[in-house]
Amino acid sequence: MKPKSLAVWGVSLTLIGLIALATGCTKSPSALKATTLPPIGATSDPEANPIPVGSTTGSSYQTVFDQYVYGATTTVEVTEWAAYVYGEHNTVEIAVEPGYVMVGGGAQTADPNGNPANVDGMLTACYPVADGSYTSFVAANKDHAGYTYFSDLWVYVIGIKLYGPGGTVIPTSSITPHLYTTYLDSNPADYPTETVGVTSPYYSRILSGGAFDNYGSGYGNMLTEADWGAYSTTASGKDQHKADVCDIYGFVIAIDNNPISGFGTLSVQTVSNTINVVNHLQSVSQSIPGGWAVTGVGAKATWTGYGRLLYNMYAPSASQVVAASKDVQTSDVSGTVEVMASCVQPNQ
Repeated sequence: MKPKSLAVWGVSLTLIGLIALATGCTKSPSALKATTLPPIGATSDPEANPIPVGSTTGSSYQTVFDQYVYGATTTVEVTEWAAYVYGEHNTVEIAVEPGYVMVGGGAQTADPNGNPANVDGMLTACYPVADGSYTSFVAANKDHAGYTYFSDLWVYVIGIKLYGPGGTVIPTSSITPHLYTTYLDSNPADYPTETVGVTSPYYSRILSGGAFDNYGSGYGNMLTEADWGAYSTTASGKDQHKADVCDIYGFVIAIDNNPISGFGTLSVQTVSNTINVVNHLQSVSQSIPGGWAVTGVGAKATWTGYGRLLYNMYAPSASQVVAASKDVQTSDVSGTVEVMASCVQPNQ
């Protein structure tokens, strides 16, 4: 199965009178449900803060957050939307509202009964659709190790809108020529990995990355990494208990440092946090600096035992990003889990 930019997936499903695209990798997901995330209060929990369900089309989006970051004369608006599907093997695509440019997104697996300690759906995809339109983001997950587990899979898409002096809206056609997006496909392996590099003028200006673990109809190969540094993004996955050799696609979105007509340039920085794993389900969070707006979320799981897999990497609010990993079937409370985010502001 190829990623969304290479093949056509899809059946239309209705969610609260709005449209969300959803497909299944190896099985058809159940119909979208009208509910919200479980209201878990602890800030370290990746399920913190109920998220209203949004739409992938039209103008009546419900948003996760809508943030304005002000420069001396220019403004960046960053908005995140969410939608989800319920099922055993899930895939969800969501698009930004017209007038915005997609710069990243995220994914979250949640227990449909609201139990954060009972999550057994691992991420297999979390990536921007790299077709040059800068509109859509895709997430996918699955149960594993012989267990049947139906989960809520949330997908998040982050879009930016730029305003020039006097509040003039900068058209998307003036922004996208400054963006760079591509993907690369790895060699098949039990532990596939792919690095996607950027060249000048995109050094240290990566807005987001992504990964698509192309396990097809096999037992499953799931994500362990989708993050980036100054010069490249990395996508990695692994099989678990049952061998499933497959390839993995890595994705990147970056922006140059040339002036955008009517706006100027954006400053870009990356923040991250890594903690040691002390629980079977381990989450980590990172605050977004004041005066900056998040554009992309990355994550990485490491281990010294049997292995740990990612099940969350997303922004629950404009001020925080979270990621989470867990062991599957065999105990492995080891290693680390990292969350990272790129964020932007107008050059002052």
